[in-house]
Amino acid sequence: MKIKSMRLQNNVSQKELSKFLNISSVQISRYESGERKPSSETLEKIADFFNVSTDYLLGRSSKYLLDYNLSNETTSDIINDVEDISYLKSLKSTKKENTLFIKDIEQPLTDEEANHLQEQLKMFRLLKQQQNAKKQSD
Repeated sequence: MKIKSMRLQNNVSQKELSKFLNISSVQISRYESGERKPSSETLEKIADFFNVSTDYLLGRSSKYLLDYNLSNETTSDIINDVEDISYLKSLKSTKKENTLFIKDIEQPLTDEEANHLQEQLKMFRLLKQQQNAKKQSD
């Protein structure tokens, strides 16, 4: 059963899921460990929560998204957006430093490049501040 992987993938705690389902987090843990199986009603609620089919949760289907009669292009865009969001969350969680994003291209920076850009940015901001102060005094 894919409950745990869906929960982790969506950054949902057992407590949050248990509140939605109106059951204990211990029960969620039992479902995830395979110690217990959810009722069909609970399974449907879990599928609704994650917007997947019950067959997907049970491992009977590899189809992740529910079928909303979306075009392949739209489905592909959605999957790419989800992957982008997951990637950005992982960057945020690891606090990856010295990374520059330019037009959707990640460019790792050396420490020297990062320091140089920081100094340039400080100079730019100082110059801008001086220009604004001069405009206000005129």
